Amino acid sequence: MLAVVSGLFTQVIRAEVGKVGAGIDGLGKRIDGLGHRIDGLDTRMGRLETKVDALDRDVQAIARRVFPEAE
Repeated sequence: MLAVVSGLFTQVIRAEVGKVGAGIDGLGKRIDGLGHRIDGLDTRMGRLETKVDALDRDVQAIARRVFPEAE
């Protein structure tokens, strides 16, 4: 009786450990996907910074023409 119960207990433990392992694998895949999304976001932020820098230059040029400094 003890042998049967311990054998069944061992099977249950192995099955649960397998489920945990599968869950960890799924989590790892989700983290990898998140990393790719963050990389894409970095690229988009870089383009946005470039556009904002160009806009800032344009506004400064307009301001210099509209409000010339007295010399």
